[in-house]
Amino acid sequence: MQPTPAYIKMLKVLHLALMIGQVLLAIAMFSLVYFNITNTFELITFSNEILIAAVVLSAIAFLGGVSIFNKKLAAIDDNNLPVPQKLEAYRAANLIRWAMMEFAVILCCIFFFLTGNYYILLVTAIMILFFFTTRPGTEKTLADLKISLPDLDI
Repeated sequence: MQPTPAYIKMLKVLHLALMIGQVLLAIAMFSLVYFNITNTFELITFSNEILIAAVVLSAIAFLGGVSIFNKKLAAIDDNNLPVPQKLEAYRAANLIRWAMMEFAVILCCIFFFLTGNYYILLVTAIMILFFFTTRPGTEKTLADLKISLPDLDI
């Protein structure tokens, strides 16, 4: 097994930090609602509509993030950039995708806090799992950028 290049380690740390933030927020919101620590707004009358909004906005954010990521990746391939610039563009594309997914998680957490609807918390958990699937790796990065491992040691 070859050592992981520093660039990939940096992307993994960034991804992990964003994911930990999402999980902690979800746990905090769950704790506040479950233990009734604070008076939530309990928008029970709009709970189903807010659930639908959470699902739709999460799907839009996820699909939008993936679409933008793929467009940015195609632009990286088309431009014949040097490796350092490819890596920066790849990092930016990942950040955009992750930001859109994190937006959906934060929004779902807020909706859960407002309604106390546990189905919204389920949508949050699904979005966190989708976020986990975007975890960067050496092989994935090499395949996405169409470069070799020695190119990463810059």
